[in-house]
Amino acid sequence: MHVDWTAARGVCALLGGDLAIVDDAGENDFLVTAGNAVDPAAAWWLGVSDAAAEGDWRTVQGASLGYTAFCGGEPNNAHGGECSTSSEEDCGVLDWCAGGWNDLPCDCVWSQIGIACEGP
Repeated sequence: MHVDWTAARGVCALLGGDLAIVDDAGENDFLVTAGNAVDPAAAWWLGVSDAAAEGDWRTVQGASLGYTAFCGGEPNNAHGGECSTSSEEDCGVLDWCAGGWNDLPCDCVWSQIGIACEGP
């Protein structure tokens, strides 16, 4: 299933949860390992965004992030146009650079982005 960030949240809600929020390096490693078992070439939507205020990354519940793992040079809000015409990169994905995070446009629909959900 290839959907944008908002639709990915909807899929997680149907399953009784929301997009995953990574709390520490151990959880990040767990999600990377689980994701690679499904598709080693994929990245995974996370429950983080800076849509409300550029550079102020928050969880889907609005809390400040206690842990981040952005790739070197990320987040950079500099979209290369691979999946959207939007100029803003406000939503986070996991496993962009060997387990690190990246920022992408929230309306990005790309065959290499899956959905990482977690329960309540």
